[in-house]
Amino acid sequence: MPTEDTHISLSRSLSEIVRELRSNWLALLSVDLLIKALVLVVAAPLTALAWRLYLVWTGQPLLTDAEIAGFFLHPLGWVALLLLGGVGVATVGIGLGAMVRVVASPEGGGMAGGIAAVVAAVMHGSTLFRVSAAVIGALVVTAAPFLIGGLVAFQSLLTAYDINYYLAEKPPAFYAAAAIIGGLLLGMMLVWLWLALRWSMSLPLIMLDAAGPLESLRRSAAMTRDRQWWLLRWGGVWLLTIWIVSSVLTAITVFVTRVVLDAAGDSLWSVVLLSGTAMGIWFIGQLLIALVISMSLAVCLLRTYRALGGTGQVVQEPREAAATRWFTLRPRRVAWWAVGAALVAGVTGLWAVQSVNLEDRVTITAHRGASLAATENTMAAFELAIEAGADFIELDVQETRDGVVAVVHDQDLLRFGGPATKVWDSTLEQLQAVNLTGDGIAANRVNSVPALSDVLESARDRIRVNIELKYYGHDIELEQRVIDLVERHQMVDQIVIMSLHAPAVQKVRELRPDWTVGLLAAKTFGDLSTADVDFFAVHHGLATRTFIRRAHTRGQEVHAWTVNDPVLMSSLISRGVDVLITDDPAAARQVLEERKALGFAQRVILDLTARLGLNR
Repeated sequence: MPTEDTHISLSRSLSEIVRELRSNWLALLSVDLLIKALVLVVAAPLTALAWRLYLVWTGQPLLTDAEIAGFFLHPLGWVALLLLGGVGVATVGIGLGAMVRVVASPEGGGMAGGIAAVVAAVMHGSTLFRVSAAVIGALVVTAAPFLIGGLVAFQSLLTAYDINYYLAEKPPAFYAAAAIIGGLLLGMMLVWLWLALRWSMSLPLIMLDAAGPLESLRRSAAMTRDRQWWLLRWGGVWLLTIWIVSSVLTAITVFVTRVVLDAAGDSLWSVVLLSGTAMGIWFIGQLLIALVISMSLAVCLLRTYRALGGTGQVVQEPREAAATRWFTLRPRRVAWWAVGAALVAGVTGLWAVQSVNLEDRVTITAHRGASLAATENTMAAFELAIEAGADFIELDVQETRDGVVAVVHDQDLLRFGGPATKVWDSTLEQLQAVNLTGDGIAANRVNSVPALSDVLESARDRIRVNIELKYYGHDIELEQRVIDLVERHQMVDQIVIMSLHAPAVQKVRELRPDWTVGLLAAKTFGDLSTADVDFFAVHHGLATRTFIRRAHTRGQEVHAWTVNDPVLMSSLISRGVDVLITDDPAAARQVLEERKALGFAQRVILDLTARLGLNR
C-alpha cells in the first residue's frame, strides 16, 4: 500500500529534491563520469563487436542503407536488437541505479560514495541486463500489432504512386494514412507508457532490496497498482522542470561561448586558447544539462519508491572508506587539476586550429541542377547551375518503356502534376508531354523530362555531370545504356557515376574499371572506406573529420549532401570535404568567395560556431 507521503505537495517535494541534489552533487557527478567511462570502455566496444560479427557472417565489408534495413528484418537482427538493447538499457540502469543508491545513503559519501555506488550497481549488472532484455522483449511484442497495422495502412494507401508525390502534394490518402498510422503510434506509446509506469520501481527494488529479475517486475507492478495517475503527474512535473532548467542552462552556455569566441583576436595563441576554452565551456554546459536530468530523475525515483512503501536501507561497504581517503580534495590536487584543465584547453584549441582547412579545394555540385531556382532535373535547372558557377550537375536516371535513359528522380510524375503511370511503363514521348513546372504551359525542352543524351550533349565541355543510377526494381540494362551514351558523347573524362545500390556501382566498375564511380549512403555500419569506389556521396552528418581523413588516406573523395546552409557549407569545407552537393550552387559559390577574405582566426571561429551548433 502507498504511504501517506504520496499526498505531499509538489512544491515541498521539489524543494526537498533540490536539497538532496545540493548535498549529494559530488557523489552524483562521480557516478556520471564513471558510467560514461564504463560506456566508453565496455558498452561501445561490445556494440561495435556485434556489428563486426554480423559483417563477418554476411561476408560484406560494410552495410549501407538497404542492408541495415534488411538486417533488422532478419531474425538475427531481432536477436541483436534484444541483446544490444538489453546491454544499452542495463548500462543506463547501472548509472541511474548507482545514483539512486547514492541518494538513499544517509551520508552520500562524496566521490568515494559515488565510486562505491557504481561498484554496487555493476555487481547487479546481470540482474539489470535480464530485466532490461525482458522489458525490451515486452515492448517489441506489444508494438508488433501496432506496427503491422501501420504497415498495412502504408501499403494500402501510400504505395500506388511515388512516395515523393504523397509528401509533396499531400492528397486525401496521405492524410488518411497519417491519421491511421498516427493513431496506431499513439496507441503504442500509451501502452508503452503504461508498462513503463507499471515497472518503474524495478530499478530501486534491485539496487536497494536486492530483488531478482522476476521479483522486481512483480513487486513493482504491485506497488504501482492504481497509482498510475499519481506517477504520471509526478513525471509531468519532472519533465516540465527539466525542460525549464535545461533551456536556461543551454541559453547561458550559448551566451558565454559566444562571448569567448568574440574575444578571440588575430593572435594565434589567443585563438588557440580561447577556442579550446569555448569548446570546454560548451562541453561542460552539455555535461551539466545531462547531469541535471539524470540526477533529478534518480532523486525523484527514490522519493517515489519510498512514497509507495519501499524502504531500501543502504549498508556502507568497507571499500568506500579506502576510496574516500584517495579522493579527498586537497588544495594541491585542485591546483594540479586546474593546470590539467588549462593544458586540455590548449591541446583542444590546437586540435581545433589544425583541423581547419586553410586552402579551399572544394568542388560544387548542383543537386538535380539549381533545384531551388528551377524545377529539378530539367534543362532549365541545369542551365541555371552553369550560370551559378557550379562545377558539376547531379542528375538521376531511369529506363523508360522504350529503352531510353530518362533524367527523372521519382517513380512517376505525380509530384509535378503528371499522370500516375510509372516511368518504366512510359515512353520518353509520354514523359516529355508533361510540363514539370505545373503552370499549365505546354511542355517544352526546357521544362520537361530530358533524355540523358540531350543533357550530355548540352553539358559537354561546359559542365561535368554526376549521374546517379536509380533503381526501383524494373531496370533492364541501365548501367550498359548509360555507359554507351557517355562514350557516344565522348564525355568519359567529364562524368562520374554513383548509386545507392552497391551492386550497380560494382557492375559499372567491372564494365569500365577506369571510370570514376561512387557509393551513395545516408547511414552505414562497417568501414565504408573499404569499398572499391573512388568517392563517397554521404549525408553531411557522416562527413566527419575522421571519416574524411580515413577516405583521403585511401585516395578516395568525400562528397557531402544536401548542403544549403552557408555556415554548414563553410564548416564542411574546413573539414576537408572534396565536393559540396547543394540545391543552391550560387550560395555555395558565394561562400567560397567570402572565405577568401577570411583570416585565420575568423575561419577557426566560424568552424567552431558550426561545430558547436551556435549557428542554429
